[in-house]
Amino acid sequence: MDIKKSPSNRGLKEIGYVLVLLLLVTSLGLLANWKANQASSIEKSKINLNEAISIQTLLDKYKQHLIFLSVNDDAANKLDAPTKAIFAKKEGTELSQLQFRSSYVGVVKAGLFVEEKMEKKAAAHLSYDNIKIESGGLQSGSFSRLTLAGNTFKADKRGLNVFIVDKSGEQIFIYNYDFFAEAAAVSKGKIYYVNQGLVEQLRLTLSAKDYKKLQKKRAEALKTSILLTDESDLVPAKINFQNQTTKSEIRLKGDWTDHLAGENWSFRVKLDKNSTIKGMRKFSLHHPKTRNYAGEWLFHKLLKEAGILSLQYHFVQVTLEIQSPTGPNIKDLGLYAMEEFFDKNLIERSQRKLGVILKIDEDPLWEERAIFNKANLAGSSLGYIKHFNYPEAKILPFSASSIVQDPNLSDQLTVGRSLFKDYITGKKKMSEVFDVSLLAKYNAICNLLGADHALLAHNYRVYYNPVSGLLEPVGFDANAGVKTYYPYVYKNAETDSDYLIAYAKALTEVSQDSYVKKALNFPELDEKIVKLQQYFPDYIWDEKVFFHNQYVIQQLLRPVNSLNVFYKGQTGQQFQLSMENHRIFPIEIIGLKLKDGRIFGKIVEASIVAGRARETLNFTLEKAYERLFVNKKKRKSTFDSKKDLEKIVVQYKIAGTDKIEETSILPWSDEGIDLSTVVLLKKQANANQYPFLVIDEGQRTITCKQGQWQLRKPLIIPKGYTFVVHAGTRIDLQHPDANIISFSPVRMIGNKSAPVEIFSSTNIGGGVVILNTQDTSLVQHCKFTQLSNSGKPGWVISGAVNFYQAPVKIQHCAFTKNRCEDALNIINSYFEMDNALFTDIYADAFDGDFINGKVSNSFFTNIGNDAIDISDSEITIENVVIDAVGDKGLSAGEGSQMMAKNCIIKNSEIAIASKDQSTLVIHHSLVEQNKLAFTAFQKKAAFGAAKITADSVEIINNTYDFLIEEGSSMKWNQEAIETVPEVKERMYGIEFGKKSG
Repeated sequence: MDIKKSPSNRGLKEIGYVLVLLLLVTSLGLLANWKANQASSIEKSKINLNEAISIQTLLDKYKQHLIFLSVNDDAANKLDAPTKAIFAKKEGTELSQLQFRSSYVGVVKAGLFVEEKMEKKAAAHLSYDNIKIESGGLQSGSFSRLTLAGNTFKADKRGLNVFIVDKSGEQIFIYNYDFFAEAAAVSKGKIYYVNQGLVEQLRLTLSAKDYKKLQKKRAEALKTSILLTDESDLVPAKINFQNQTTKSEIRLKGDWTDHLAGENWSFRVKLDKNSTIKGMRKFSLHHPKTRNYAGEWLFHKLLKEAGILSLQYHFVQVTLEIQSPTGPNIKDLGLYAMEEFFDKNLIERSQRKLGVILKIDEDPLWEERAIFNKANLAGSSLGYIKHFNYPEAKILPFSASSIVQDPNLSDQLTVGRSLFKDYITGKKKMSEVFDVSLLAKYNAICNLLGADHALLAHNYRVYYNPVSGLLEPVGFDANAGVKTYYPYVYKNAETDSDYLIAYAKALTEVSQDSYVKKALNFPELDEKIVKLQQYFPDYIWDEKVFFHNQYVIQQLLRPVNSLNVFYKGQTGQQFQLSMENHRIFPIEIIGLKLKDGRIFGKIVEASIVAGRARETLNFTLEKAYERLFVNKKKRKSTFDSKKDLEKIVVQYKIAGTDKIEETSILPWSDEGIDLSTVVLLKKQANANQYPFLVIDEGQRTITCKQGQWQLRKPLIIPKGYTFVVHAGTRIDLQHPDANIISFSPVRMIGNKSAPVEIFSSTNIGGGVVILNTQDTSLVQHCKFTQLSNSGKPGWVISGAVNFYQAPVKIQHCAFTKNRCEDALNIINSYFEMDNALFTDIYADAFDGDFINGKVSNSFFTNIGNDAIDISDSEITIENVVIDAVGDKGLSAGEGSQMMAKNCIIKNSEIAIASKDQSTLVIHHSLVEQNKLAFTAFQKKAAFGAAKITADSVEIINNTYDFLIEEGSSMKWNQEAIETVPEVKERMYGIEFGKKSG
């Protein structure tokens, strides 16, 4: 606000001085009265909330206060005779006779009960001194609540809840006594404040007939644990808000049935045409818990501030009135969140041109899950596995009927749908479809808030901006306020350097201390938190979550090592280096300098090395670069690459950020491993010796003709080609020397009816090795059967199928009956594996060292040792079933980061192991019927302790659930697991697992 200078007028000044004096005197008087009242209130209260006291002590100690009692669930199980006698002595007759699962309310004044009511099957309530107390025993809804001055205070814990109303009327103290669990129950108190701002009231009114329709729909949903809805589920209702009544239609809403818990059902509301509430014609009402309370409110506020389309998100007190011939049945539903829906009002309020909002059709996803749950397929295990395929899904608009009637909107829908579909299917890059700066900022805010849920593709909501011709994100369903360990990125992000540069810039901004501080001090946030805690006493707002996520983002932007640099050679002042970027963010190369700060060389032309990529770059050295190196013995200046390279560093930064990093230069080439002592690999490429191979020098391809072929000696594919194997081809490795070795990427692409098959009919053949390729290999619809490792003296390869420094994508492939240590071994590479099958494996199924990638929708069964074993790697695992494993299902070692979700691990020796400074995070998974479910320990002295975090993980019928070594740690569903000493000494075939380790 601007401060305006007043006119220079003596009379006005004198009047001003008088007013100031009057204001000062009045203020001092008010301040004195306030202090006196506060002192009086504090003196009268004398309530020590940190003191755990019995209910007998409480009733005697706080006689000067008005006390209300209410039962939630059941409080009578262990309510003993002495306690009942105390109640009776204080004229609490009903409470002294409290029965199993009954509802009860009572009022105590001056130490004696003045009113009571007990109900066996119905809820009980009383009003005293304009204060309402309510109770629902186990048979009538399980709730305890007190309403005072338009505010409702809930006690969610089971047992007898005591509400003390301070004489000032400004404070409520709540104690909980769980006589169901113990007879001598004690409790500490919690304080709540009455006048923190009244909550706006909203009343839903509908007929008994329509309420029964909603009840029926809810019952159907509870059977499958999924709510499926359509327009036929709408029922007429009246909405009263701010003394205005509006006609509307409502239905139940939500996907999972947490939206239908108890009496707190979630509703979708559609007001009559031309009617709005807070500028919204369509909105949702749901329990704040379903969006993680204040987290969702803050999410939308930060988006709005950043210029990103966001939803209105308010908290309102909801009452449900059910009209019937016998009179209205009124249900106080308590505090609800009111969430804006997607329509033109949202667009206009966001100062955008009228356009269309799109989503992925997620109905098939929920219908499939409902079918699984209803049919109990595979005993409900299939509920953990997703088969819904996003690229195949339809793209749908909101408000479809109005769009069809408007030619302009219809044209926008055609363009917007095409853009969104091309993005989902990967035909177009993100930067070709989206407003990159807005999407990157959206992604970054989600990461800071732990709002991974908003980054799941079926929660994407996008607006087609008809002016820019680009899509923009719309914030939705974030569940913000959760710790994140590996920040989600928007789908297909890792292939778009333009997006990743903008994303790095946005992450840098939101991870600054100033931004985090601003978020945590956002206007009205504290007020919302206090109000939510009044209604939900067990709700905890944990600021540490945001500092944790800030740290994770900072580490993502500044990892210990992002770039490997290899020396390739020097010609005069031209210096050549090979850069290997093994992180997702593009890296901008700045130049060369000595470790003492002096400039050594400049990049020939500005260059950015894409994520997961390699580039050979040229540098021009300073004219007098040799003078930078002095040989004191020879008394001359010279540069010796063998001796002086260690003095030089490459300067670089994550593209889109400002912080300059440095890394040293490795004094060898990155052309691959040293093959000089390897007998087999010293042999020349011999592809031209096989008549079934076609070499095209123009296209630089070597193609295997379709058919069945036998190998009795090595097949070696040279560097610089692409090795192509078409559908239906079968290659039989019939001799121990029969191996396929390729220094070029492979394209082994079969199909469902005609896979590529590589096998050994003699059971003595070798295997497949792909080495040192820059381009990504594609292996689709292939079968690898009865293969062994391709080992020779001086050359050790452990897998039947191997990728060494060779990125690969594996899809719809089977690995069976291998005869060596690993069925699949990937080393120092990026990979993606989807829909793979490993079965009848001799030892380890998939072994990865120094890798980064993901495994999804895959099945491992009858495995001799480990199903998935990684070392010094980062890996994401999703929708994987592991069954009958002889050692470990998931094993992370030597500083690895493993993130797993939607997994089933059963019938195995050890389900999940984290060791040697590794971090393993798993959620939404099932661990069943294993000898040992979880273990974390240190195996090697060079490393440290290990960690496991398991959230929403079911642990069923395992012989042992946890074996966590002292120093290491595990949290299961937020609970810290007890540790024990010397776990390593019990592993590796001694008590658990196999001797092979």
